Amino acid sequence: MVISGDLAFQFGKEDIYEFIRNQLHKFKQQILIMAGNHDSVPLLKTVFKCDSESETELYYSEYIKYDEILFVDTSTNTISNTQLDWIKQKIELNQNRLIIFSHHPVLKSGVNYMDFNHPMKNADDLLSILRNYKNQVYFFCGHFHSDTTTVDKNIIQFLCPSNFYLIDPNANAFQKEQSGAAYRTIEIYSDKIITRVKYL
Repeated sequence: MVISGDLAFQFGKEDIYEFIRNQLHKFKQQILIMAGNHDSVPLLKTVFKCDSESETELYYSEYIKYDEILFVDTSTNTISNTQLDWIKQKIELNQNRLIIFSHHPVLKSGVNYMDFNHPMKNADDLLSILRNYKNQVYFFCGHFHSDTTTVDKNIIQFLCPSNFYLIDPNANAFQKEQSGAAYRTIEIYSDKIITRVKYL
């Protein structure tokens, strides 16, 4: 199970994270935690005992089935130069498809309000790396409270919807969708990836 950030509603607090951690203990599977722009990275790392490549950020990789999957930290609404260098190093060692999880999208998503008002500020820095990658890039992200899919050259981006509420992708101002909430399932095989959205 991947939780792609924003565990807190506005600001990360220790008691919130402890409550969520205790609820997640009910699931008999690996839980991968990421930080969103409403989270506190130091508190997340402490409460969930997260491993990270950095003392100040929360990013790492995990071998899952056939792939080394990258989990990046965009909780400051940017992706740091340190992480960009780390991604470049990982890419140099990877000759197959590339799978990345991020809180923020890297491509415009078709969610009008969020694309215009709350994008990753230096998405172009990451895009320039990914577009030069020789193979397919699968990019899974949250933040926009929707479930659109976007393709740009070798990159296919899947928005993972919120299980809190969804945002109307066609509205230019903030507006919730009438439908409730949802989550995305991802099936990883050696020769393909199948992903679906399930509404609650």
